Amino acid sequence: MGIKSIETSMNEKVVKKMKINYKLIILFLMIISLTFAGCSNIAVENGEYRNFTGEINGDNLLEVIEELSSDIYQGRLVGTKGNERAMDYVINRFIDNQVDFNEIIGDYVQDYYQLVNMNESEMLVEILNHDDEATTRFIPYENYREALFYPECDNNVEGIAEMILITNVDQLKNNTEMLKDKFLIIHKSLITSSNLYELFKYADNADAIGIGFNRDNKYNDIYYVKSRSMTKEVHINGFDYENGIACFYFDDPSMSVLESACENNYKIHFDLNFQMERVKTGNIIAEIKGNPGNETIIVGAHLDHIGSNNEGVFYPGALDNASGISTLIETARIVKNSKETPKKNIVFIAFNGEEVGLIGSRNYTMDPVYDLDSTEMINLDMVGSERVGTLSIESGGYASNDLRDDLIEIADDNDMENDFGENGGSDHVNFAIGGAEAVMLINYDLSDIHTPLDTVSRNIDIEYLKEIVDLILEYIDKTAY
Repeated sequence: MGIKSIETSMNEKVVKKMKINYKLIILFLMIISLTFAGCSNIAVENGEYRNFTGEINGDNLLEVIEELSSDIYQGRLVGTKGNERAMDYVINRFIDNQVDFNEIIGDYVQDYYQLVNMNESEMLVEILNHDDEATTRFIPYENYREALFYPECDNNVEGIAEMILITNVDQLKNNTEMLKDKFLIIHKSLITSSNLYELFKYADNADAIGIGFNRDNKYNDIYYVKSRSMTKEVHINGFDYENGIACFYFDDPSMSVLESACENNYKIHFDLNFQMERVKTGNIIAEIKGNPGNETIIVGAHLDHIGSNNEGVFYPGALDNASGISTLIETARIVKNSKETPKKNIVFIAFNGEEVGLIGSRNYTMDPVYDLDSTEMINLDMVGSERVGTLSIESGGYASNDLRDDLIEIADDNDMENDFGENGGSDHVNFAIGGAEAVMLINYDLSDIHTPLDTVSRNIDIEYLKEIVDLILEYIDKTAY
């Protein structure tokens, strides 16, 4: 072998050795990269996060829902001891998770006052025959319940009256003399999701003494409890600030009995005893400050529910809306555990007064902690349904739909079944009216809401709820840091 061949051979060996060293260096760098990635990224259900560690804890979610829907809180009606206990519970969860309060407010509660109709005694609705004998007595909260269209007035009405079956709107518009002091039975065929206020106003203008209408969510129909009208005119020009006319809604079997009673010219005897009280309450606000904090993401959910009937029955409100509060608290826990400081403020608000007209969120948006024009708001109302696996992502209908579209994109990427639209029936709408980007996440399961059947075991799928937490975390992770 000549000298040139030996040199070539030696060069080849050097090059080969260098290639091996390069491979080792690349492998070493990959190991380091994966190690650090393991510290900052976490795969939870469907997504990977850059800024959060830990796991979405299903036991945490279940614990909060079981707690808030238990009899300790008696349905969480604003102004009751049960609601105050629920507020304390949520505050303590924020404290446990080391999520701070806002310095401007000075603690976790943004106080405000609101009017609440309190049930003072057992309701009575019964049918009287021509001899004024009771032939049928309906069972409260099983066959019927009160419908307080305008929550800022008393509903303290008792009487005996003739009934008239209303099957045509013209009866309300054109025969007002015949309706005076009568109890009007509104046929189901006349009612839509948007005209109840109009029908009620006709009855009030005609000096009717009361109305009953057919809405029965046990048969998957639309369910009305309190007025949620956001029209300012309604709140300013109520029907009667001192006392409202008697108003009830009845389930399907009871409505059939009432229609037959109308045909027989029987009378109705009713006693409705709700007294308006002005109560001090508040929204619970916790926050993670951003740097520079020029923009804000609010995750909100309403804490209140509809209370009890003072007859040993309470309304647990597991789906509506202990589920939303549970999701909010678990989201806050994971975001707080991030070692990174977000660029945006991330705020968590448990609202009161949603069930009686979105009062808590309205008070916040009238006196916001952060500028609404630079705020995005994600509202959680009835999430994690056992029966309805489609997540509706609803905008407030007053601002752009960019936030809604971004959440839909993440949901699609995660193969989460979803639909979208516009809805003004929950707290996000006040933010939209105020100029914020706002959406509501909701599973439209009306089967048990506002009944004693809205319990964890019947209504909540914890694994599905974890997917909804994941959706929110992915959005915060991508946009707040």
